[in-house]
Amino acid sequence: MATNEHAHAHAADVKRFTDAAGNELVRVKLGKHVNHGWAIFDAPDWDRLTAVLGVAAPLKWLDSGDGYMYVRTNDQKNTVVARSVLEVPERTVVHYVDGDRRNLRRSNLFTEAKRGHLAKLDRASAERRAGGAL
Repeated sequence: MATNEHAHAHAADVKRFTDAAGNELVRVKLGKHVNHGWAIFDAPDWDRLTAVLGVAAPLKWLDSGDGYMYVRTNDQKNTVVARSVLEVPERTVVHYVDGDRRNLRRSNLFTEAKRGHLAKLDRASAERRAGGAL
């Protein structure tokens, strides 16, 4: 009976639905409190995260000051959810098309190698300094 209660509690934290374009999506509760909100995933990505990494709802929004959402995996490692969705290496920077870090649909995520990202920021900073000196 405890197993059924446990499954029922998780069912309340995960809501499957289909959007207007026919895409199967999953809304997943963040944290144990109502005010933490929901994250949204493409259903195949959520299914893979739960099967392969052992991720479960509600997701913990672990904020280390960088604004990324981390989850604890089967091997007790904290991992950035967006990187796990895209299956990219740890040093990859993930950007959000709409700026919403809770929108974890593949169509909202794009990557840039961290080294390239930092180099671009350095160039932009140098250009601002040079522009200010003129």
